[in-house]
Amino acid sequence: MSLLGGVGLAGALGRAGPLQAQPSTPSLSVTQLRDGLGLISGAGGNVVVRADGGSLLLVDSGSPDAAHALHALLGERFGAAPVAVLFNTH
Repeated sequence: MSLLGGVGLAGALGRAGPLQAQPSTPSLSVTQLRDGLGLISGAGGNVVVRADGGSLLLVDSGSPDAAHALHALLGERFGAAPVAVLFNTH
């Protein structure tokens, strides 16, 4: 008897078809433009961040695929500062 209890490999993995590659985590970089103002590249588009008064203003938010990496980067750089304003230009 199999250790999987008869479900088979596809059932154990929750997939009926071939395995698909998981998207890689984007590599983001920050260019400091001036005090409290930065440009984040590599998020599927440029993101401008302005830190002021304990909150953040973002111009654009990058691609959905980069959302987790962008959120992590903002947390590393700005702690628990919330995004108070988001301007999506496209």
